[in-house]
Amino acid sequence: MLEEWLALLRQLPAQGRTVGRVHAITGPLTPYLRYEIEWGHAPMAAAGEVIRILAHRSWADTPFGRQPPDFWLIDDSVAAVMRYDGDGRWLGMDLLSGACDLARYCSLRDLAVDHSAPLAAYLAAMRPLPWTHRISWDSRPEGRTELT
Repeated sequence: MLEEWLALLRQLPAQGRTVGRVHAITGPLTPYLRYEIEWGHAPMAAAGEVIRILAHRSWADTPFGRQPPDFWLIDDSVAAVMRYDGDGRWLGMDLLSGACDLARYCSLRDLAVDHSAPLAAYLAAMRPLPWTHRISWDSRPEGRTELT
């Protein structure tokens, strides 16, 4: 499944399309966040996804002032807003396409992009990385190169 997604990401620029995200992180990196960056963000960025990181000590320190909703914008015409329970389990999503909803989520996206850094710059600022096993992904379909 991951390889199919990476192949799609590589094809999108030829169609004039992009996929991007801002990952807002507060507090120190947890083992799961390190895993997500190393095994998720790195190969997707190498395949062409535009990944940015917005890192702060707490949500109060972010430009949002509190934790914003988790959402996807699809062609700036639909906002897919994720719903979670109190323990963080995903419950589903709401698809919103009204002008007011789209203006709100486009504004949140723009704020996040304006206050975030590209993944490569975020990782460069963290050298040495706070984990011991490191990998680097290239954009070739055959995969990854492991570094020790």
